[in-house]
This record gives sequence, structure tokens and C-alpha cells, in this order.
Amino acid sequence: MKIYIQSCHAVLEYDQARMFTMMGHEVVGLFDVGSTQRPKIPGITDIDPPGDVHERSTNCQTTLADLQGADVVVMHQTGDFPERAAMFAALGMPTVCMAFGQGNLPMHTRLTEHIKASPLLSVASYSLKDADTYADLGCPLESLAMIRFGKRLSEFGPWVGDIPVIYCTGNSIHERGDACGWEVLEPILNTMPIILSGIGTEEIGGLGEIDPAAQAILFKRCRAFLALGTVPAPYTLAPMEAACHGTPIIAWNNGHGIHGEGFPWQICDTTSELLNAMGEHLDKRQTLASIEIREHAKQHFAENVVAKTWQQVLNEGVRI
Repeated sequence: MKIYIQSCHAVLEYDQARMFTMMGHEVVGLFDVGSTQRPKIPGITDIDPPGDVHERSTNCQTTLADLQGADVVVMHQTGDFPERAAMFAALGMPTVCMAFGQGNLPMHTRLTEHIKASPLLSVASYSLKDADTYADLGCPLESLAMIRFGKRLSEFGPWVGDIPVIYCTGNSIHERGDACGWEVLEPILNTMPIILSGIGTEEIGGLGEIDPAAQAILFKRCRAFLALGTVPAPYTLAPMEAACHGTPIIAWNNGHGIHGEGFPWQICDTTSELLNAMGEHLDKRQTLASIEIREHAKQHFAENVVAKTWQQVLNEGVRI
């Protein structure tokens, strides 16, 4: 099968493109797998399609020719997510809309209406909260599925936890401000050894953006990962990667459903709870927590596990 991936999030696209090729599918599309920080994916050469493909995509004017003979579109969530879905349906393209929790309720509502109107559209959510939201809005259940993101676990870990620091990262935390956890950092930065990375963190003593290799070292060597979350998502990609390393996770309850996502993480509702949890990890390596979170990753995020769900979706004609 030939799969066209629509651009949005370089990390997700890279993982998915590699997974689909591992499954034996051909992958084309408008996405970024050309980062110098990651190896090239064998079999994928058409990273940047020629001509005006980018401009047409930006203006929701993609043509069938732009899709290069693909059998199905896998579209990652963007600001004009529902309109792009309608565009692909109008072209007669079976399309799976990857909902990864960064949208708002009006976006969910608009996409649900398009899915109701077209048997070509389906939504695959990485988040139980997102899946429940679509179901509550009336999205047909046969067009809705939970598909976590697939990671190649051999590239992660093992967690060592030999440095008594807490690691925290997340670009959206800074970009979205209060209620995403940014507001709880100041009172704990002055009392706990925390290493921060991500956009804007240099403003408060963090490292700013760092490359994936440096981030992997921090995941493996810190005592625990602090997940602050992003509104309106219950969690971000960073805790998933921490879980793949086997890094124990302390999570700030951002009020958007993290209790219901099934992660074996330590959820804190107040700043004092955060301080106590971090203190416990700094005092002693929490080996059992590491084993539990790594096992969770094997069951839910391992590339071979996620690939089976995707293959079922593709075998059923993308009608989930």
C-alpha cells in the first residue's frame, strides 16, 4: 500500500514513516524526515516534493497529482485539520486523521461533522481523552480508534538514574503559558535540582532546545522525569519517550484528564506534592517505578505492537 503522510509534527512523521516501511508499505508525502539529527529512512527519498506542493497544501488546495498515487492519507493534526480532512475526502481519498490532543473543542466538533458526512474519513487518537471527546460529539464508533504512537524501543534506555536531578522538557509548556505547568516551575526551581530543556527554557535557567541525543542522555541519567502537560492535552510526547527509556515519571495534574490515560506515573495535584515526590526520587533511585513504566511502554508504545493496530486499520479499508 502507498501511504501519503501530511505534514505537521516532524518527530511523529519520522516514527510513522519508518514504521510503515517496516510493515512493507511505500511512504510518500509532505513531511520532514530530513533532519540532520536523525538517520535517513531507507526507501524514502521524496522528502520534499517538487513544485508548488507546499503552497497548495497550505491553502488547502492539494491535488490528486500531489498525492503521487497514494492509496490512503495519514494526516497529522494542524490548525486547519477539519478543512484538510474535507479536502482529502473531496478528492476521494481514504484518510486517517491523527488526533494528538492539541486541538480545541470547536476543532473536534468540525472534524466530527466531516467524518459523519464522509465514509472516507476516520480519526485515530493517541489519547483516551481525545477518543472520548470524539465519541461524545457523535463521531461514528466504526470511524474512531485509539492508536498510540509507535516507538522503536531498542533505541531507548536503559534508564540508569545515576545523577540526582529531575529532568523536564516541553516546548508547548512555554508557548502556552499558564495552566500548562509553566506557572509551577518557579517555586520548585529554587528548591530542587532540575534540568530544563525546550523552547524558552533558557529564560529561566534552562538549556533551551537540545538535540535528541542530548535529550536521551538526560532521560537515561536523571532520577525522574517531570511531566507538566499541555492544555488541552492530558500529556505530551515527552512522557512517552521517558516511558520508553524506563524513566520514572512525576506528573503535574493539569486538569485535563491525565488520571484517565493509564500511565503508571505519580500524579501530583499541588506544588507541595510535587516537591515531596521529587524529594523521594532524589533521595533514592525508584527501580520498581522504572520497571513498571518500561513495561507499560512495551505494551502500548512498542513499534511492533502499534504496527498491528495500524495494519488492521489499513486492511479494513481505513474504516476503523
